[in-house]
Amino acid sequence: FSDGEFNGLGRLYFSNGKKYTGHFVEGVKEGYGIFEFTNGQKYMGYFYNDSYNGKGKMIFSNGAVYSGDFVDNKREGSGIYTTPSGTKYTGEFKGGLFHGQGTLIQKDGTVQTGNFVNGEYAGQ
Repeated sequence: FSDGEFNGLGRLYFSNGKKYTGHFVEGVKEGYGIFEFTNGQKYMGYFYNDSYNGKGKMIFSNGAVYSGDFVDNKREGSGIYTTPSGTKYTGEFKGGLFHGQGTLIQKDGTVQTGNFVNGEYAGQ
């Protein structure tokens, strides 16, 4: 705590039950940290200016997992998304959606490789 703001490594408990453990710079989440939600969802990775930015891993409350790049709290850049049922997408993301080159492997073994636009397969 410095000049009335959080600075350095610490833990912050929110009144709604959420919890952050990690680095602070001038009162905001900055650097590596872990953010835990009340529904069991958890983000482990890098923060910049109080938002998920950089490499990180999100474990969703439904058991899905995303590991890859984040920009301003959204999946953006390269990453891997796996559902609890076993469907797996490896490729590019934009605005949290499959977008760009990627490979989607469905739980039944069906494979789609090529271009994805706004979360939908657009072909080779």
